[in-house]
Amino acid sequence: MEFTEGEPEPVLERIGSMLGRARGDWVNFEPMVDDTVIGELAVRRGVAGWFSARGSDLPYATLLAPVDGARPAVGSLGLQHGGGPKAVRALTAAGITAPDGWILRQDHPKRGLVFQQQGVVDAGQTLEFVFAAARRLCPVELDGRWSAVIHLVG
Repeated sequence: MEFTEGEPEPVLERIGSMLGRARGDWVNFEPMVDDTVIGELAVRRGVAGWFSARGSDLPYATLLAPVDGARPAVGSLGLQHGGGPKAVRALTAAGITAPDGWILRQDHPKRGLVFQQQGVVDAGQTLEFVFAAARRLCPVELDGRWSAVIHLVG
């Protein structure tokens, strides 16, 4: 499903339904970019990019819904990025913080950020965080177009 940062309502509605199911469903988000941006990123990374301690230059986020009945019922948010080490420090310096209740579990330059939350996940606040963090950690400008793929369990 394609959407824009300025009009996220269709995807927020679907995510709200997904979170309400509480079956461990998940959604993947990635920015949509033109081929020229892909080429620019490839030139930036070069061959040395294969051996870099950084993740992919294009951010990729996954929101995993809590599972009803699990103890504790925990949701998670992952964000792969090319921002390098200490990404949370860079985000905080830019005034970007995870929504209330999200606890940082990992800040790894290659595997990315992982947050967990017990209880209710606010899809709107979470998506705003993903947008802001992705813009800050991506080496090229993102134009606000995104793709979401929702995976429903059972």
